[in-house]
Amino acid sequence: KTSRIIPVEKIACPVLLLAGEDDLIWPSARYVLDVQKRLDEHRSPIARKVLIYPNAGHGILAPYPGGIYHPQGKFWCALGGSLDGNNAAYESSWFELIQFITFSL
Repeated sequence: KTSRIIPVEKIACPVLLLAGEDDLIWPSARYVLDVQKRLDEHRSPIARKVLIYPNAGHGILAPYPGGIYHPQGKFWCALGGSLDGNNAAYESSWFELIQFITFSL
């Protein structure tokens, strides 16, 4: 099994990286930190901001509890996070997104 590394150091625009610490789909917090580390290692000059939300799951931009139904796979997916954690991440991420776009572009 070979690992493929995405060359994020080639990104030429500002990047806002969001993750929930309780993401049950994939380890998004670790991936966000990996992207940040790779950008730092390659001395990328792009503007970037990392936001990792405690008690938030995979669905930061859709703060509903429980899971979602995957229509292609025909199964339910648990997204993680608590209702309060997901709601807090949802509200904060929209504010952060507007701020980031306003001041980074």
